[in-house]
Amino acid sequence: MVFIGGLGFSKITFNAIGLALKDAGMNCQSIPGQDIGIIGTNTSGCVNSDIDYLNNYLNAGRNSYQKKLFIHTMPSSFLSESAIYYKFQGPVFYMTMLDRSLAGAVKIASNMIELGEASIMLAGSSEEENSLYFVLGRGASFPRGIVCDIGKAEFIFNRNLNFPEMAEEFQKIRKEKN
Repeated sequence: MVFIGGLGFSKITFNAIGLALKDAGMNCQSIPGQDIGIIGTNTSGCVNSDIDYLNNYLNAGRNSYQKKLFIHTMPSSFLSESAIYYKFQGPVFYMTMLDRSLAGAVKIASNMIELGEASIMLAGSSEEENSLYFVLGRGASFPRGIVCDIGKAEFIFNRNLNFPEMAEEFQKIRKEKN
């Protein structure tokens, strides 16, 4: 996988999605072409990438700036790179919300599955140094089974926990299940 411009959002999102698939027991090599979608979110969009692009343009001049950085001024780019790599054929989109953005992404992903938009959805959030993605689908979709139902997940999301605290809560649920 080549990350254009080497920007953090691309790398961290790609790795978080791969780890979420692996954690769900899904072999990343055997899923190409499946009806899998991604919803990503964060609280800042790609403001830092926009600033990097502008500074590069101002410092390098009109004819020699790195045009390849432009793609990273769009917050959906880092999701699209992952969808292309994994050959997903479901919907891919980005949303931004200042409050409870991860909870909103998970809820929308759940609704999309219920409405038949995709059989499996990944929903998550990527910030500058943290990324957390969840694989959602019906129980039969996952070789390892499901960690919890959407109600338990929503309860955790609505508690305003940071990423490490949220991950710890989901680990507790997994341990209780096993």
